[in-house]
Amino acid sequence: LRNDEVNDADNLTFCIERWIKHVVTKMRVKMNGSSDCMNSSDPRAVPKKERTDDEKTNFLLTAILEATFHSLSIRLNNASVVVCGAGSEVVKSTREKYDSREANLQLAKLPRNKRALTSVGADLISISFTADTRCNLLFYFVGLSGKVGNPRPRKRKVGSFTSGVEDDAGTQYDWRTITHPFQVVLEVVGVIPFVIWALNYDHYWRTRTIGLNITTSQVKVALEPNDLHTVFLHFDDFTDPKSPLTEWFCWLQKRHLEKLQLSDYQKSLYCENYARSKGVKYEENFNEGAHKLTLSQMRDLEKKMTRQEIIFLRCKAMKKRWRIPKENQEFVDFLGTSRSSIVEEGNNRLPSSDSIPLYQRQYSSPLEALTCLVRESNSFLSPIIAVNFYISSLDLIIPNDECSTKSIPSIISVMAVSSEFKASNPLFSDKYDLPREYITMNFSVCGLVWNIGDNGAEDIELSRFRNGSFVGLAYMCDCDDSTVNDVVTLDFRTTLYPSQDPVQTFSVNLEFCNVALILNPLPLLSSLNVLLALFGLPFRPVTETTRNLARKMSNVVEDASETNDYITHIRTDIQIRINDVSVLFMIDREQIYRGVLDFSISEVGINCRTDGLSGKLSILPQTLELCAAQVSSHQPNLRDGILLWKLMPLKPILTIDGARIDAIAVPETESSEPIMKRLQIDTKIGAESFAFNASPSAVVALIGIANSLEVLRRSNNSDAEETVHAQLERRKSYEEERNLIQYRRDALFRIFNSIDADESGTLQRDELDQAVLALFEDNSNDCSSEQRALTLTTDELRRETDFLRSVIDPKSSNAANFEAIDSLFFRMANKIDDNNLIPQSLAARNTGRLDYSKSKEFLSNLRSLVYFDDLREFAAMHEVYRITGCVLDNRANNFPVPSLWRYGQGIDLFWDLYSRETGCTPVSLNGQSITSVQRKLVRFLYNYNFAKFCWKSLVEPQLRAASSESGRFDVVTCWVLDEDSRCINNSGAIDRLLQQVYNVSNESRAKQATGIKPMIGQYNVSVSAVVDRAMLTFGSAHTFTKPLLYVEFFLVSMSSSARLSHGFEFVSERDNSGDQSSLGSDLQLDEREGNFIHFRSTLQVNYLNRKHDHMECLLEPYPCFGNMSYKVFFQDSNSNFEGDHKTSSFSVNVDCPRFLHCNALPAFFETASVLSKVISQSDPESYRKIMISRDIAFVRNIWNASIDDTSDLLSRREALSVLRSAAAIHWKGELEGLQGEERDKRLESLFSDVNEGPISFLDVKRGLRKSSSTRCYFSGCETVQLKNSVGRDLNVATKDVLDVGRAQGISLQTMLASFQNIGTGSISAIPLKEINDYDDSHPHKLIGRISLYCDGYKMIDDIGMSPYQPLMFPLVRRGKTNRHAGKRTKNASGFAPFLTVVPNSASLDSITLEIRSCVTIITEIPIKIRIVRLSRKLGYLRKRGTKSQIDLLKKNLGP
Repeated sequence: LRNDEVNDADNLTFCIERWIKHVVTKMRVKMNGSSDCMNSSDPRAVPKKERTDDEKTNFLLTAILEATFHSLSIRLNNASVVVCGAGSEVVKSTREKYDSREANLQLAKLPRNKRALTSVGADLISISFTADTRCNLLFYFVGLSGKVGNPRPRKRKVGSFTSGVEDDAGTQYDWRTITHPFQVVLEVVGVIPFVIWALNYDHYWRTRTIGLNITTSQVKVALEPNDLHTVFLHFDDFTDPKSPLTEWFCWLQKRHLEKLQLSDYQKSLYCENYARSKGVKYEENFNEGAHKLTLSQMRDLEKKMTRQEIIFLRCKAMKKRWRIPKENQEFVDFLGTSRSSIVEEGNNRLPSSDSIPLYQRQYSSPLEALTCLVRESNSFLSPIIAVNFYISSLDLIIPNDECSTKSIPSIISVMAVSSEFKASNPLFSDKYDLPREYITMNFSVCGLVWNIGDNGAEDIELSRFRNGSFVGLAYMCDCDDSTVNDVVTLDFRTTLYPSQDPVQTFSVNLEFCNVALILNPLPLLSSLNVLLALFGLPFRPVTETTRNLARKMSNVVEDASETNDYITHIRTDIQIRINDVSVLFMIDREQIYRGVLDFSISEVGINCRTDGLSGKLSILPQTLELCAAQVSSHQPNLRDGILLWKLMPLKPILTIDGARIDAIAVPETESSEPIMKRLQIDTKIGAESFAFNASPSAVVALIGIANSLEVLRRSNNSDAEETVHAQLERRKSYEEERNLIQYRRDALFRIFNSIDADESGTLQRDELDQAVLALFEDNSNDCSSEQRALTLTTDELRRETDFLRSVIDPKSSNAANFEAIDSLFFRMANKIDDNNLIPQSLAARNTGRLDYSKSKEFLSNLRSLVYFDDLREFAAMHEVYRITGCVLDNRANNFPVPSLWRYGQGIDLFWDLYSRETGCTPVSLNGQSITSVQRKLVRFLYNYNFAKFCWKSLVEPQLRAASSESGRFDVVTCWVLDEDSRCINNSGAIDRLLQQVYNVSNESRAKQATGIKPMIGQYNVSVSAVVDRAMLTFGSAHTFTKPLLYVEFFLVSMSSSARLSHGFEFVSERDNSGDQSSLGSDLQLDEREGNFIHFRSTLQVNYLNRKHDHMECLLEPYPCFGNMSYKVFFQDSNSNFEGDHKTSSFSVNVDCPRFLHCNALPAFFETASVLSKVISQSDPESYRKIMISRDIAFVRNIWNASIDDTSDLLSRREALSVLRSAAAIHWKGELEGLQGEERDKRLESLFSDVNEGPISFLDVKRGLRKSSSTRCYFSGCETVQLKNSVGRDLNVATKDVLDVGRAQGISLQTMLASFQNIGTGSISAIPLKEINDYDDSHPHKLIGRISLYCDGYKMIDDIGMSPYQPLMFPLVRRGKTNRHAGKRTKNASGFAPFLTVVPNSASLDSITLEIRSCVTIITEIPIKIRIVRLSRKLGYLRKRGTKSQIDLLKKNLGP
């Protein structure tokens, strides 16, 4: 420490002399005509004759270093570094059990065999230099790895008769791998310039580039919290800038600098001798007879000065020699870039400190500016620093979660991680006034995959892919574009504006794209638990008590404002872009093939700009959609981290268009104080439209997601063990309680110091008396009368003083130290007595306090003073006897008249005591409350009945007479304590002192444990939201259908405001009235001063008319508006230990300005009936049953077409053929992407339980029920199921078949051949095709129209499918000739031929239609139908001929 300042000054002096010599030499060469390479930073580029002495030396050093480095090569085999120290578990348990000081001592005394080891080693380390002229240093590590070893319990000697004897063998360790072996190449750039700078002066040092290039192979790091904590703790002992050793060294350095002092004569003597030693004549106050100092004496003087003082005196002595050429451009540029100037030539003030900003300085001399220039130019951080690294693959292995019995390991794989970091000194920028960019960093990641580990998760029910691998948490999207951007790109830049208070601006540009995030609850919860435990480092800062004790012992006063040299104004500019990111919500956390909901984010821009505490946040998303999706059964690129899924052609469940969020924060200060009092936060949310489409599949999916995410709220542990969340809450509560104890102890220490006037460390008797007087100070002369009435009596004050002294100093030593008082208040705060020797709080038990169970002291609280809660309990007779002179029984209540007291002297005794204690006169209360005076009268007379008797017989007549003389008849003079006899003074000196400790500790907690007053005392938060149009629909999810119910809100607006404290709690207001009934009226005064919400909107409801398939109005547009308000009030509590009593009030006001019109027509009740049926299907269990029944019915129909009438069995080949036919239409989505053999194997699994022989449909049915757990909730939406009940074959096709055929000119007969045939009574599925010419707003639309054809009739084209509306279409016969034109034809049966399309409302989000004739007769046995003859009026409908019976099969009316 003594030589540190001198060495720095010598080094700076050397650089100043070299700089001047270099500049002078270059100026001379320039005057003689120099070459263009005169000022080149490469010494080899400068001609030999133009080189300075330093350049010649550096050239020689460069040649020597190149030759040496090129011939140097080092190889180390099996090298390792081992660090020994306490393990994380030992550190955590020790610091939880003891306080900071005791914990450090326990850890320091930890035996060697109980310490953990951290080992970093490599199989091969090769050190060499590049063969080029740069000679960069190369480190090549082969098999670099790190591991942690925890000591095993040592075994006892076998056969040893002495217990506790340990084995003499060495300690065994359980080694855990942190990083798996990998290869690293480190290239250190700028080795030769660095060595030259360390050995000699390099004038161009600030233009050099030093850096580090790191290239690694695949790196695997195990994120095991305890092991990583052990590593951090071990290396923290050497790198922590706030370690005890570093703090101790800084304290020594500060004490050393405070002792440095030199007289003016010594400074002048030093200047003269320094100039003489350099051969320079010192002209200022030159004295030839001055004392000549030797070098050792000058060195002793220098040891008594700081670096700035030494340089200042040397510059003063060398003023004539150290001259800066005026033509030097470097010095001029330095003044320009630093925006500094030289204002006072020859001023003798000290140079500016190194800690103040370097910009806009005013130097007193050129040498002072030169000193700053040389110091900054030759600093270690002056050159350009560049760090580049590239990692081919980084695997972060999250191990088993030790906090839960069900552990789920996972691996975060980051591919192609690259980063470039560059830092330069902004002082040497070529920009004078503009902001200067001095730190840049680029970070990019090519790929990101978060998979579940194969080991450790087999016993947990997790979702898997078809290949058996677990479903992970993050994958990359499959993009067709070949120019795919990186997954994560980060651009960080720091700029500085040169001013006296430098303004720093941090710019962050982050892009996140092409990623699919799967919300897999169980793995996500397990990983979050491990990551939270990872960030819970067991570091503990130095407590406030330790700092206070150190300050008192060393008598060193530290200022909290000196922690930072100078604080710069900080601005931030953060821009985040999220492109093509999908968040997939799993409907079933155990089966991903049930379906997912895709929350797609096509593009979101987040801009955040701050300027100090003020700032603005803007979020501009494009259209946000939550759509139904299905994960592809075949994942060919899963190993590459690419997940395949497809969106279902349904309506989006949630759509938000034109959303925008703006938040502005503005600090508000008070003119009297510079500290900011409140922060105003205004948030505006807007959206053009908000649509929520609720269909049965959407509701079931949302319910499934809610059930899956329920595990995030509670732990996945099924037994009675503590959850991770509970452990974190318990740890947080433990830390808060521990900090609270420390705050209270610090507050008691400060109060103790304030009482200890002589700073002796003990409290004397007079100091204790002063303390009690301070707690119960009687300011009758200058305080209000009400306060005088509430003070203690003389006897009460004496009693409190004696009791406090007896408790604090039980041995009557007339002195009490801090430890005794601390122990007393610790017992009181934790309610420790003879019946409760152990504190209930865990934090209190782990403070290292005295074990009271072994204490010999009497800890019972029975010695405490007794305080009455009711004044009527005062019944003592000693004061009655002193005044009256009579021995009386209090129960008799027969006090003598005042004239008989002490033969007339008792009245004077009473009035003297009354005036002294209450401050009143016999005729006036002196403005005091009559209640307070009567309360004190009872307390100093110690008898309630006697006090009441004295008041009525003596005080009240005097007061009444005085009020009559003054003409005031409204003065209350009666005894009022019978209605309220509560005793207010129910606490003593110890209780008041303890309350004072609580108050001071609460103030310390409000200062965030740093001693700095909180800058933000209150947050005023306002949020306003405006949505132009909000829609809620319920019905089918198909895009070509109309909803059953449509609710629409127009011009929805909401504005809210809240006042929050710095603890983010509602700010409470004082309730002066104390009447709860008045709270409601107070809220009506001004709601904007509290917490309120104002809302307004216009509501409209429509429903679907099923008969006509159009929307009808149920509720006409109806406006409504209102507000909600919430306020918190507090009342002062009478107890000194309880907080303020808080009450709250909540009110809601809704205004309906006009009548409500509801159009409830019969069609609405029909729709409501269908709506209730559809809602009943939204139950997940009912939904799955309907799905299974639909699949079984579909397969059964194909099965029946393949069997004969004699048997229900099929061969395995025929059964597989049936399942292939069903899969080609009905299970196309589930089997998409599978090859033929793999598809057949999947289908054969449906009847795999049958070993051999034919297959029955019952076997297939059992297989279908088993496989139903993997069926997607959205299956069937791409097909329409048709049941043919017409009585003859039916040909069906979607509308696009006819449109394409007609466009190509194909004949109708040819097009009919491509129609799908449905036999009589059969069920078939028609695949719905997507529209090819869709727009970007709805990329997935299905063709919702079909064409029907019956043989002999004209084709019915363009039939719109609806799951709710039944339709009827006439059948028109196709005749060969037109001979019946103009004549009306009738059906022989009397019925006109019609086709009726009847939808099945219980078909979920798939469409099931039954196509039948207008009249259908179903019979189980052959019957005959008789056609009844009609009357003559209906003769045109009569059957011609004598045939009375007809064949229904010929008339299309068969079963």
